[in-house]
Amino acid sequence: MIEELSSAFEDLMFLKRKVFRSLLAEEGVYPGQPGILFHLFHHPHTDQKGIAEALGITPASATVMLRRMEQAGLITRARDPHDRRRILVSLTPDGRIKVERLKEKIGSFHRTMFSVLTPEEQEACTAIFRRIADHLSRTFGIHHKE
Repeated sequence: MIEELSSAFEDLMFLKRKVFRSLLAEEGVYPGQPGILFHLFHHPHTDQKGIAEALGITPASATVMLRRMEQAGLITRARDPHDRRRILVSLTPDGRIKVERLKEKIGSFHRTMFSVLTPEEQEACTAIFRRIADHLSRTFGIHHKE
């Protein structure tokens, strides 16, 4: 049974990644960038280290993504006026527009993905997903988003 469950879950995640990558490509956004955009939307003026820690990526990976996003006009980087050693990252107006477009597209995708389930099944899935996430968090000592 575990093999079937794992296989079904892997199939779902594969399809979700494929559709999600296509959705991002339509918006000219690379995988990994939505997390940064959404983080900056909710936490403006964050330094690179804070972004990397929040997303669980290396500072080097964050640097590469931020450089690409800056070239695309989605973010700006500026020295912290209170600590000149820190570089603060912020969304540009185009970056905010991109976040709104992504929120709408991702929301639409999620509504489509889960529309096959009844409201009761959606509630049951939510409870199961949260229980598994909590178990993995406790078992491996990795904190997940709440």
